[in-house]
Amino acid sequence: MLATYANLGQRHDYRPAFARITAKTLVLHGTCDLSPEADSRAVAETIPGVQLERVPARHLILEEALDAVAGALAKLDSTTALSAC
Repeated sequence: MLATYANLGQRHDYRPAFARITAKTLVLHGTCDLSPEADSRAVAETIPGVQLERVPARHLILEEALDAVAGALAKLDSTTALSAC
């Protein structure tokens, strides 16, 4: 079971789907996360107009650095309206 869970992200190439994103997008990476920053950069490079921000956190960014996340969201370019869900 653990092996199946660990391989879930290994079998899928999400880049074509990410390339179709048209909404303003913020990719966050925790500076102390064990996941390599290169992984976050690889995701960001596939999304048109994305903003990549590094925040002082590990993996649970919203719990560990909520103020930094709020600041990153505030810095998003305001010339385009956020898409409504």
